[in-house]
Amino acid sequence: MVTKIGRDAILYVESLIESIIGGLEGLINILDSEGGFGALETQLLPEQAALYLNGASRVSIPTSKSPKGVVGFPLPGHESYPENNSAIKMLEAAMQRLTNLLSVLNDMEPILCVLNHVFVPREYTREGILGNFRRRLLAVLKADNDLQQPSVLESLIHRHLNIVYLAEQHISMDLTHGIQEVLLTEAFSGPVCSLHLFEKPAEQLTGSATEVVCIWYMENIVKDVSGAGILFTPIHKCFKSTRPVGGYFAESVTDLRELQAFVRVFGGYGVDRLDRMMKDHTAVLLNCIDTSLRSNYEVLEAVAGSMHSGDRIEREAFSRQIVDLETVIGFCIEGGQALAFDQLLAEAAGLVLGEGSPLIYSLLSGVAKHIPEEIYGKKEIRRIRGVANSVNIVGDHDSEWIRSILEDVGGANDGSWTLLPYLFATLMTSNTWNTTGFNVDTGGFNNNIHCLASLSFLVPLYC
Repeated sequence: MVTKIGRDAILYVESLIESIIGGLEGLINILDSEGGFGALETQLLPEQAALYLNGASRVSIPTSKSPKGVVGFPLPGHESYPENNSAIKMLEAAMQRLTNLLSVLNDMEPILCVLNHVFVPREYTREGILGNFRRRLLAVLKADNDLQQPSVLESLIHRHLNIVYLAEQHISMDLTHGIQEVLLTEAFSGPVCSLHLFEKPAEQLTGSATEVVCIWYMENIVKDVSGAGILFTPIHKCFKSTRPVGGYFAESVTDLRELQAFVRVFGGYGVDRLDRMMKDHTAVLLNCIDTSLRSNYEVLEAVAGSMHSGDRIEREAFSRQIVDLETVIGFCIEGGQALAFDQLLAEAAGLVLGEGSPLIYSLLSGVAKHIPEEIYGKKEIRRIRGVANSVNIVGDHDSEWIRSILEDVGGANDGSWTLLPYLFATLMTSNTWNTTGFNVDTGGFNNNIHCLASLSFLVPLYC
């Protein structure tokens, strides 16, 4: 009977503390909402700004007594008008209640319950704040069931962190270290000793947040599973799409600004994970090309002979016998898209590293530039060049990337690939070229055939 009463008492105290912590989390979430701090930092998207400017050009300029925008967007400073004071008062009240509650929880002594069970409210507070941050992080990864723009995600994380730092001032414990642990866990999972393994692990260790974002980029940009018409535009250094990919056009999530935000949020672990995904995917595509190469081996030998003999009629006849030529072109274009995207990712990572750790960037750059090509085969040298290439320090990123893939799949030393240049040469006879046009505005072709050119030029160099 005494034991049952003791258990009930423990459960009651525990539920009471959890209710208080739930209220604390609710106050934090009120502040971290579009009606809270979000209302003070609202920025118009480029599309909204254009709509606002177009509307403003057709009507008279609003008077000082009218804080409302012409197309439904509030003007800067709208919250200072008397009719909007209620929102500011609500925000101030939520902040006051949050700080008061934190002060009370911080001053509470440990609660000694029956059966020598001790409750420490400050520890519950810490776990509640960190657990709430993790849930909010996972919740804002996607907007309307689609990927959140990395720059918006970064802004939302900073907004929540500002509230956590405010809470940290009223409670005597280090929340910053806990936040760092949460972010690291969502970027990388596994034992700490595995954080800096240079060998490819049997199982890729990544956090759930990183996995969600990387898979989205692979499926919607590199593979274009939704058929959004993804095109790489060399001039603008981004991917564009003929229709939205989910909630955005491709350029809204693939330009250097967005990729830099991705690097700042997920760090080198996110970059490594996305890079490894693209390498694995490209390796699969190269294996498919290898299969086509072997199935057309005899025909390609005949094509090679006719090329050397200069017999054009015979060469064209043999070229028409190659099986699945259009499929091979598709493999090459998709591999070229991965190559182009990794180049953008490496450039973004290099910019972030240069801004955040200029000394490390300078050291890595100095070392990479003075590594002789003659000793490339050494394991340590390959490791340094691989790290340098991941932040776009090596002069020719694409060549280094393809070489590392071929070393993994064994294609670099496979003599059966000697006919690969002839296979790529026959791609010029494809009907794909009949509908190909160059776009001077993007610096590329209308069907991404320039991605095929990148891959078909680099792969034979290392075979």
